[in-house]
Amino acid sequence: MTGDVTMQERKSRRQWMKEMAAMAAATAALPILGTQFAFAGEGSKESKASVQYQDHPYKQDHCSLCQHFIPGATPKAIGSCQVVAGKVSPEGYCLAFYPKES
Repeated sequence: MTGDVTMQERKSRRQWMKEMAAMAAATAALPILGTQFAFAGEGSKESKASVQYQDHPYKQDHCSLCQHFIPGATPKAIGSCQVVAGKVSPEGYCLAFYPKES
């Protein structure tokens, strides 16, 4: 019975193994990234390049929904960030994104 595995089943297993390996790698990296961002003080903010900052949202995630975002004078005004150096768009996004608690 186990010797009669079709090519589709073999492909599915292989794809599953790749996905599990990718998930394990991502899970292993989270504590390192979380620690780095958690201890970023005022003088040690990350560069926009290091967190892959962009001036547009990623899916539904954007800076104005992030705990690190410090809003400007109005909801659409440029603000700043506790983690990223420089001015930050409320519609921007970076790898340091951490959603606000509801």
